[in-house]
Amino acid sequence: MHIDEQKIDVKLSYYYIGHFSRYIKEGARRVLSSTYDNDIETVSFINPDESLVTVILNRRDEDKKAVVSTGDGYVEVEIPAHSIQTLVM
Repeated sequence: MHIDEQKIDVKLSYYYIGHFSRYIKEGARRVLSSTYDNDIETVSFINPDESLVTVILNRRDEDKKAVVSTGDGYVEVEIPAHSIQTLVM
């Protein structure tokens, strides 16, 4: 933020933090999350309403496929290069 210039310069971390603060609710519990692809990073939480939130980060230059499994089945998603996505189930 540049107060003298009355300009706001938003960094990418602002958007990343938004994925966590928007979907992961107060009182959520972190649960096990793992990946078989070293190019993808994941973290998962169970919200107080029992919804499962998984945040997936792809730092690579190419799109990646990710499969999120739960006790009820699985979801396959494409994660674009250099992006972060949040799944709420």
